[in-house]
Amino acid sequence: MMSQIQAQAQIQINSKTYTAIIDDDTTKPFAVIHVGPHKTGSTSIQQFITREKELIRKDNYVVPVVPGGWHSKNSGHIAACFHETRSEEASSLCPHKKKALIIQTFAKFIDETAALNENITAIPTNILISSEEFDRPQMDIATLKNMFEPRFKVRIVIYYRRFYDWVVSYHNQLTKSTKIYVPPFVEWLTIDQMDQVSQQHALQVYKRYSSYFPSESAVEVIIIERLMSNNISLEESFFCEGVPNTKRVCKQIRRNPIMKVKNTSVLLGKSELMDAIRKRYPNITETNTNLKSIIDERWNHLLLNEEKYVNNNNDDSKMTGDDSNAVEIIPWVCLPQVIQDKLLYMSQRFEEEINNITLYTSSYYYNNNNGNKDHCYADNCSINELILEQDFRKKNVGSSKTFCSVNTERILDSWDEEEWFRALLKGD
Repeated sequence: MMSQIQAQAQIQINSKTYTAIIDDDTTKPFAVIHVGPHKTGSTSIQQFITREKELIRKDNYVVPVVPGGWHSKNSGHIAACFHETRSEEASSLCPHKKKALIIQTFAKFIDETAALNENITAIPTNILISSEEFDRPQMDIATLKNMFEPRFKVRIVIYYRRFYDWVVSYHNQLTKSTKIYVPPFVEWLTIDQMDQVSQQHALQVYKRYSSYFPSESAVEVIIIERLMSNNISLEESFFCEGVPNTKRVCKQIRRNPIMKVKNTSVLLGKSELMDAIRKRYPNITETNTNLKSIIDERWNHLLLNEEKYVNNNNDDSKMTGDDSNAVEIIPWVCLPQVIQDKLLYMSQRFEEEINNITLYTSSYYYNNNNGNKDHCYADNCSINELILEQDFRKKNVGSSKTFCSVNTERILDSWDEEEWFRALLKGD
């Protein structure tokens, strides 16, 4: 619902009329904090902010820069310094010996911006910050709030992604970014793990921030599935929906459309296979420098065979490759049914809750009781659990194995019997 100090402005571009949210209260500046969460396209938004900082400045928004250099992830240093329980990752972004300097630089930036606004009668200068590091459960939101209020109106922007898609992407990123071994998805996602990682999902992030910023217009949730179904880019949604009073930036994006949002999560089969090889044969990388190229060739062979198999067979149950000892297609192991059921259940419940929170929801995934095909309002929409379940189930059909991992043990057991692999182990 739009607040009393907000209004809608019509923007006409190339004979098309768009609606943008304009804030009528020009007496107090905004502090817009984009808090991610992780795996919802934050990097794209941050890269745009870095690239177009001068255009954003024309809409009276400034971006803080703290020690660590001007780059798209600079605000991550700020967010990490507000982590009450400091993890290894937070410590790398906000080292103990630099924490005081980072906080002081950030506080000085806020004070100087506030002082600038006190000395002018024109449109005030607003602050814009973006970092997915703000999604951490241990964030000291109270201190962050006190640094801005009452001099600024705080607007929190959160991107919501369906939980069962988000958790796969979260695991993929964990696998690629951490230095420690991360088990394959089907081993990693236990019920306890699901409950734990859900604390960084958009719904839980919303609950934490809305408890500190209870005003109806203070926390804006943008649904990624809606963007995808309506062909809207992350950048367009951010500056035309999330950030108030950015008419210039919004116009520029809509005149020159940016690549639309996509779900870029990919299966990590080959990297999981390499991890399994290193785990089973710890000395192999020391004896053979051609390991990666040889495994790449064998992996591509399996991929090609699997593609042929999927195209020629409708019986998906045979894709586990259990017909013989030799592995000719990729063998898969999928989440146990009890875990799949839990994952779907949590996703449906999260969807129900977010439906009661947001103004707009994706018409593809919701029943619209008013018959409006473009959007539906929270009070007049109900979740279509059947459609959601169908979307969930189809992710494990054919070559789409979203909730599965490669059965690396099966592959290695098969390769152990083959001459080329035994030669590889010997370093020949």
